[in-house]
Formats: sequence, C-alpha cells, structure tokens
Amino acid sequence: MNSSDINRFLLAQDGKHPQQPGQTYAEALAELRNGRKSTHWVWYVFPQIQLGSSPTSIEFSIKSMKEAKEYLSHPILGARYEESCELLMQHASQHANTWDGIVAVLGADANKFRSSITLFGEAATICPDIGRPAISQLWTTLAPDIISPCSATLDFITNSPPWCK
Repeated sequence: MNSSDINRFLLAQDGKHPQQPGQTYAEALAELRNGRKSTHWVWYVFPQIQLGSSPTSIEFSIKSMKEAKEYLSHPILGARYEESCELLMQHASQHANTWDGIVAVLGADANKFRSSITLFGEAATICPDIGRPAISQLWTTLAPDIISPCSATLDFITNSPPWCK
C-alpha cells in the first residue's frame, strides 16, 4: 500500500484496509457516542505524525503537511474528523477538566488525540483555505490551556517545507 495515499484512511474507516480490517468509522462513532473507546481505530480517525514504531503507527501516520492538508480538505475524511472531534468534546466537556474528559473517553490513546489535534488544528489555522474553521476554532479553544500542544508535532510543522497554497 502506498503510504502517501490518503485513501488508506478511507479503506481503514470502511473496514477494508488489509492491515486494519474490521473496525469501521461507524464503530468508532458508536464508541464516541457512548463516551468510551474500546477498540482500535484512533490511528485512522485521529491520525498523527509518525511518533510510534509499530506497523500500524507507521502506516497511518501523516507523512507531510501537504498530506495533512489533503486529509483535512478531503470531503469525507475532513467531515469525519470534525464529527469525531465534536462527539469527543461533547463527552469531555461534561467533566470539570476537559483533558480528564478526553482521557475518560480515549484512555491510553488520549495523547494520540493531543498530537492529532495539534497537527490538524495548526493546519486549519495556518491555512484557512482548507475549509475547516470548526477545527481551527476547536484548537483555539483547547490550546494551550486545556491541551498542551504536542511539541514533536509543532517541530514537524515548523520544519516542514511550504505547504499552504
């Protein structure tokens, strides 16, 4: 599979990716609606830059800011990202501390969300032509007081070649 092809995320979300069969976007949404993640879908619903070394982490990492822009600009992937963030925030905001709410929903994968929202929040803010103002607004609301930005992701963005055109 060509790892620079964002269609790998669609295949995974549809349960058709050879490396991640079965767990669909619909199942991820059901878990988010219930307020508790219990299966393995964070890599392709809340993708991040390559911070891990597992085959799944490598396959579903965002390889460049150009790819981050493509993901967020994609009519299906971008809309699903917004929807997933909205559902997560509905549950997280019911806690006195929003970060604790994110941890309550995502468990050990909360830091993957931190990296993901740093990546896509910065992308949507830096490059408004992506067309995802809700993600930019969410990021502005969360960072830095509720979620401290992922420093590795910020370094990745800073050191990326020009990508917002």
